[in-house]
Amino acid sequence: MINILTTISEFATYVVIFAFITLLTYYFTKMNYVNKNLKILLETFNSIKKDELTVKFKLLDTKLSSNPYVNVVWSEFKSTLFFPENSLSRDESNPNFFEAASQPSLSVQTTIDPQYFFNEENLVLSKYNSKLVTIIPTILTGLGPLFTFLAIATAFANINFSSSEETINTVSGIMHSMQMAAMVSVAALSSSILFMFIEKITYELKCKNVLNILSDTITRLFDSTSSEKFLVELLRQNRTQSANMAYALNSIPEQFKKTVNEAMNTSLMPYLESIVFGLNKIQEYSKEMATEKEDKDMTDDLF
Repeated sequence: MINILTTISEFATYVVIFAFITLLTYYFTKMNYVNKNLKILLETFNSIKKDELTVKFKLLDTKLSSNPYVNVVWSEFKSTLFFPENSLSRDESNPNFFEAASQPSLSVQTTIDPQYFFNEENLVLSKYNSKLVTIIPTILTGLGPLFTFLAIATAFANINFSSSEETINTVSGIMHSMQMAAMVSVAALSSSILFMFIEKITYELKCKNVLNILSDTITRLFDSTSSEKFLVELLRQNRTQSANMAYALNSIPEQFKKTVNEAMNTSLMPYLESIVFGLNKIQEYSKEMATEKEDKDMTDDLF
């Protein structure tokens, strides 16, 4: 057992270096994953201009809803959106009636700041094991005292003062163990400091900067409004819809009358005219037959 611990203490520095490289590789893998998805989101939102949002919102919704990285956040954010309708009158006498009917809805608005949803916690920290990354420097630092005390323990376990030669070997072993303990402590502390330095720079470049650009892009794309303004807009939409419904109900009788008249003129009237024409012909034929019969009776009476 002592020999195994001695061997471990001999290679403790390499163990620390190996742990540092492994944890750093893990961190870079997670950062690349987050950075890649943030850039995809940024490209998706940049592909749509603000004045095209109402027209292409369905396309945007399809892309984000099918993206597992952001579909939950997008679903929550989408529930805060509303699309105000154009409040122009629907009266056909209005010269802007047909223009209003062809215009798209006003800009898509949200009652909650987009940064409440598209923030660092939802798009970065929750997408990788941030708690593990936070304690990596502590893990690397803790490896230093661990292997230091292991080297000291194995050195004292091999103490032998039975002879002058063994005493010299013991002292040499203790000095070597102290040297190894010092080296592993320096390696652990250095790797911990280096990891914190790399982590701060990488996180700022790969995540924080892209996230800030993404947040600004979404904020410019969607107009924010207060809850009170949202309720007022809903009331305005309700009144507009009521006016449209009243107009539709008032125009139904006139449209029905017009449709019936058209149907009568195009379908029923030709048949009625044909029937009347036939009746007139029958009446004329009957008169002719009656006249011929009277003439024949008078001729018979003469002879």
